[in-house]
Amino acid sequence: MRSLIKTLLRESLLRENDMSNKVLMDKFILFVNDYLGLDKPCSIKLTKDREDITTTAYYDIVNRVICVYIKDRAIMDVMRSVAHELVHHHQNEKGQLKGLPSEGADGSDIENEANAKAGEIIRVFGKQNRGTPIQVKKICKVCQMDLGFPTKDELKKAGY
Repeated sequence: MRSLIKTLLRESLLRENDMSNKVLMDKFILFVNDYLGLDKPCSIKLTKDREDITTTAYYDIVNRVICVYIKDRAIMDVMRSVAHELVHHHQNEKGQLKGLPSEGADGSDIENEANAKAGEIIRVFGKQNRGTPIQVKKICKVCQMDLGFPTKDELKKAGY
């Protein structure tokens, strides 16, 4: 199981023959829609083409389209980006977004809410879907050495 998780975390999200990541992402998107109580549909485009996107992800408030760059990114990182942008979609539904550049500025209330909520969503999804490949490796705080994945006992002790 550990080798499977390590492999999935190292690979990019949507290789042509990798249905497990596609299924996991579909499940995650449905979870986020329910978790946020989204009312209006939103298109989500996952792309490996850098010409389509200049950041890791963005939300087009006019067309209600999310675009996420996935090449060479771990699935959990892509999922967090999707959650972050879906929070922006939810903010748009509630009339909080006006399309001003200041809304997307680092440290703005809009960005801080999206960052915090995306982290919360990832944690809740992870707890409800134990055994899916979204666990994070342990890293030594002193030397930054990769210590592998937590054991079942360590996860249980941490409350998972």
